[in-house]
Amino acid sequence: MFLIEPSLSTGGALQSPSLCAIASPKVTLELHRIAASSVPQLKKLIPIFHGPEFGDDDFGTVMSSPVGFEKRSKIDVFANIPACEEECERGWTEVVAFELNGGCMRPSAWALLSAYKALFSAATSQGIRLDSQFLIEDLWQAMEDDDYPRVFVEALLAKLAPGNHITQGKWALVDKSKCIAWLGALILETQQGIKQERLVSDFLKEWKDNLPEVWRASASLDSIEGYYVQPNSTTIRFNGDGINTSSVSAGVNRAPSSARKWHEKFRSGR
Repeated sequence: MFLIEPSLSTGGALQSPSLCAIASPKVTLELHRIAASSVPQLKKLIPIFHGPEFGDDDFGTVMSSPVGFEKRSKIDVFANIPACEEECERGWTEVVAFELNGGCMRPSAWALLSAYKALFSAATSQGIRLDSQFLIEDLWQAMEDDDYPRVFVEALLAKLAPGNHITQGKWALVDKSKCIAWLGALILETQQGIKQERLVSDFLKEWKDNLPEVWRASASLDSIEGYYVQPNSTTIRFNGDGINTSSVSAGVNRAPSSARKWHEKFRSGR
């Protein structure tokens, strides 16, 4: 690596712009591909959207954001994360982030569950099969009265889309296995701070009642292993020490616990 500065070449009768190396460090810097997720950084930079039920009805401002949060665009948020754009986009989808009026927001577990239930109710009333390609406009027309911004609904559809399916433009598709597991864990997560435990039978009923009829048999505790604990055989609660449902996706490789962060490697080599 060289430290360079602009200069003018002196060869021949005419001078031309060029670059001149003026210094070089005595150490070698080596670039390593990292598998760390951008989700933790995104969660720190993007304020939480709680939904219209909690007073977040003015989507131009984030009424529930903590003191110190400032309105930031998606481009600005990505510029402050030490990860490639592809990883930032993957994390953006995982936390169901959206941008509206020049500012970014990410929904709370309550907002996610409320929006999903509205989405499911609208799809059921319109006879829309979630596991087949459907027109986003048809679904949106049935959801307009629920007061959720369309960009939030589209972000939620992107979260639930199959891994190789991009939810853009007119069409969307929901991945059955992903949706079932995500919804089950999300329902449990929303119980934190209200009632830590609930009857397994009540939980399974709420879970299955918010899934298409043909999916209900697949809603079993096996599909959310790691997201819950059972104090006894009849009760269940969210595993608060486990994985947050709004920010993690199976299949995203994690960095080994012994891996050093990029800035630590740079500091030790200076």
